[in-house]
Amino acid sequence: KLPESLSGEENLRLLKEIKNGNEKAKEKFICHNLRLVTFVMGKRLKNYQGNDIEDIFQAASVALMKAVENFDLERNTLFSTFAIKCIDTEINNYFRNNYKTNNLVSLNEKENLFILIAKKHQKKKKK
Repeated sequence: KLPESLSGEENLRLLKEIKNGNEKAKEKFICHNLRLVTFVMGKRLKNYQGNDIEDIFQAASVALMKAVENFDLERNTLFSTFAIKCIDTEINNYFRNNYKTNNLVSLNEKENLFILIAKKHQKKKKK
């Protein structure tokens, strides 16, 4: 079970501590924001039945860690907005790097890529 989400004030306090180099604050912040990873994966991989869900979760979790390191408090952006974009991008990169489709799919056609991959996995299962 994932830890509960933190309040806005607690998020802000931890982000300030992280910018000051507090590693324990960073660990706590990442653990309490793993729900963002599961949210994006649930949204993007609704019908996906591949065997590499754990690998995708790992790549998305690394993206969350990078988001924590690169988040700028000075910008007028919520951390969740920034992190979701980072996680989404990392999931797209995972599929691009692991499932070459012979250039049939452009970078702007992300959804079609997921459909092609799902069909590819269904064909493998039928064999």
